[in-house]
Amino acid sequence: MDSLTQIVLGAAAGEVVCGRKLGNKAMLWGALAGTIPDLDVFARFFMTEIEAMAFHRGISHSIFFSVLAPFVFAYLGRWYYSKSAHEIKAIKGIFIIPVQVIISLAVGALLNFLLFQWIGWYFIPFALATLWIIFLLVFRNTEFTGIEDPNYWEWYLLFLVCFLTHCVLDAFTPYGTQLFLPFSDLRVAWDAISVVDPGFTLPLMVGLLIASFYSRNSTKRVLINKIGIAMACIYLSWGVYNQNKVQQILMQRSAENKEEVISLSVNPTIFNNILWHGVIETDSFIIEGFYSLLDDSAPFEVMRRFEKKHQLLSSCDGNYDFETLKWFSTGLYVLEKRSPTEVIFNNMRFGSIWYEWEDEEPYFIFNYRFGIDCKAKSSQTDRGSTTAQQLGNLWRRIKGI
Repeated sequence: MDSLTQIVLGAAAGEVVCGRKLGNKAMLWGALAGTIPDLDVFARFFMTEIEAMAFHRGISHSIFFSVLAPFVFAYLGRWYYSKSAHEIKAIKGIFIIPVQVIISLAVGALLNFLLFQWIGWYFIPFALATLWIIFLLVFRNTEFTGIEDPNYWEWYLLFLVCFLTHCVLDAFTPYGTQLFLPFSDLRVAWDAISVVDPGFTLPLMVGLLIASFYSRNSTKRVLINKIGIAMACIYLSWGVYNQNKVQQILMQRSAENKEEVISLSVNPTIFNNILWHGVIETDSFIIEGFYSLLDDSAPFEVMRRFEKKHQLLSSCDGNYDFETLKWFSTGLYVLEKRSPTEVIFNNMRFGSIWYEWEDEEPYFIFNYRFGIDCKAKSSQTDRGSTTAQQLGNLWRRIKGI
């Protein structure tokens, strides 16, 4: 999921494991642990765009990494406090300040996006306000931030829980996670929750914020944090229920229309668990539609057909970029010829943004330009509408038609 959610989930997990010993600093260490797997995004500076896309949610999101890496991080955490390194300002800055900055930027960017649909200069106040809140909560006074030194295995458990919850939560999203690397590159995607969903994030965040005002030895602190975690888990369970329900609806719709289905999938749209995107693959077509749990009309009443046209890049079979995109899309893709020398690869697993209005031209969330010589060009063609317009259409469609 998005970085803010993983930071908050890590903080809640850190509080569960070491809150009694580290106080509010357990939340900060958990936030750090929740961020570490996503540092693979920096691969984009050393790889091509397609290589970085395939690398993200790879080995750092695997069970293998989640079990082994905590041995190293537990040693660092143990050393940081047992050797009084946390009392040296320079070392303290190396460990703590980057975490605070990352959290502040993540919160500021998200609030900026939700309010203004653009990353502009006005996101800075949100980031600075978040940074101030972090300092206030973590370094408020010795009673709340005083610590007892956790032993090595408590540190190991903190990082283990944070890493595992990170990669498993990502597996519930449509983007998926390569849980079984290095033994298998299978991308596990249970399609139960969007990559950004406030319904999951807010209960965790509110629980953490309230819990942070109680002493580290308070039973209320423990209870409030666990209530936030429980509410997030209930929401995730609701997503699993919805996913199965909507998938059954789409399967029934396909049977009624006597479609020769090769594969079928459904996943939630961004920011919610009410509007669902459905995809049906047949021999020649990919059929796409949307269904809101609030619809008055028949489920998936309006669906569009897209001809696969896989023959447009048949000569590219075996090409690394092309094969990587096919793997990432799980074979659900259509090709579109834009010019005599250029073909667009549209990933239909994540689908388009059109929400069933006839005057809307579909824009595919993941699309890549290919030359007929099989060389990948720049990705992401023009959206044709602003983010504000797209969010407005999304909200209109969530409310049903």
